[in-house]
Amino acid sequence: TINKKISSDSILKFSAEKLLIYGLNPLLNAINNKKRIIHHIVIAKNISQHHLDQILESSASRIAKNPDLIIRVDEDKILELIEDFRQQNKGLNKSKAVKNTSKNYLQNIVHQGVLAICDYQKFGNQFDLLSKLHLLKKDLIEDSNSNLPTLLLLDQITDPQNFGAIIRSAIAFGVDNIIIPEHHSVKETSAVIKASAGDIE
Repeated sequence: TINKKISSDSILKFSAEKLLIYGLNPLLNAINNKKRIIHHIVIAKNISQHHLDQILESSASRIAKNPDLIIRVDEDKILELIEDFRQQNKGLNKSKAVKNTSKNYLQNIVHQGVLAICDYQKFGNQFDLLSKLHLLKKDLIEDSNSNLPTLLLLDQITDPQNFGAIIRSAIAFGVDNIIIPEHHSVKETSAVIKASAGDIE
């Protein structure tokens, strides 16, 4: 069932500590990622019944644990929420001038009537990877048919669209791990997730 008691404004309390995921494929991939913590899924009232059924079916177990998971809003409210989160993350006041500078940004967002408020993923570090490789080395010694993982190392990729596209290509080519530097590199953002079509999950 869809909970109608929650005000959509209440989700703004999550502010900068949370991540927005928008777009149907990114949302469905996030729902199917058991490690992804999702606090709310916001769905436009005019979304197609087929897409609504897809989301509700995929998130059935999550709804059972959190009856307040789903929020239905008018479609315009989704862009408003994205903008509100953007303002909070940048620490800007909601002045008319700031709103005007956001128009081009909002025009480029294709949310398809869905939005999720999530936690950021916890990524491993170099020590986690080295431990994993060490265990694989033992397997290789015992079984010559075992294969080493394919690693992709990226250096200072700062454009979210490029990073998202690289993730999609890496998945298509069977890359096992993507390694990025801690500094001077784009991290997990809404734009990266959208550009990767959810493959970042």
